[in-house]
Amino acid sequence: MVASNGEMKSKVSSDANGIGYVSIGYVDESINTVQFNGVEPTQKNVKEGLYTIYRPLNLLTKGEPDENVKKFIEYVLSEKGQEIVKNDGFLPVN
Repeated sequence: MVASNGEMKSKVSSDANGIGYVSIGYVDESINTVQFNGVEPTQKNVKEGLYTIYRPLNLLTKGEPDENVKKFIEYVLSEKGQEIVKNDGFLPVN
């Protein structure tokens, strides 16, 4: 068991027999990926629905979010926020 994507990537990259699951934003040359039905796990293939093993990232709140939380969510979903998501190696929602 590991606590994060980064820790999983570190463990897998240092163990020749290691296997794990990380978000696509953590995939780089230090780890090998697994094809599913002959399809490579790339952002393009996930976005086009060709690579079907994926999980969404969600923003959750406990109850109704206050104004600061609403502003944060709006920022994350804004063009600038989604550009940050994309630049960090993850798929934007739009």
